[in-house]
Amino acid sequence: NATGISFSILASLCAVGAGSTFLYVITKMPVSTATSICATYPLLTFLLSIIFLGESFTITRLFGSVCIVGGAILLGR
Repeated sequence: NATGISFSILASLCAVGAGSTFLYVITKMPVSTATSICATYPLLTFLLSIIFLGESFTITRLFGSVCIVGGAILLGR
């Protein structure tokens, strides 16, 4: 159906844009820093789901967010 094809095209364009942006960024900063920042994408997804989808913020999700940030800090060292 047309909706599925439209979402597939949009997802493909987003993937190409994200990959191109990452390749550009690693020419401007150390790869370890860029990778650490990219490793926080689940946290961004979680925050956007709270804002746009009304997901609940629980202690378990808070713990997961802390683990994500901690892992990104460890990767950056």
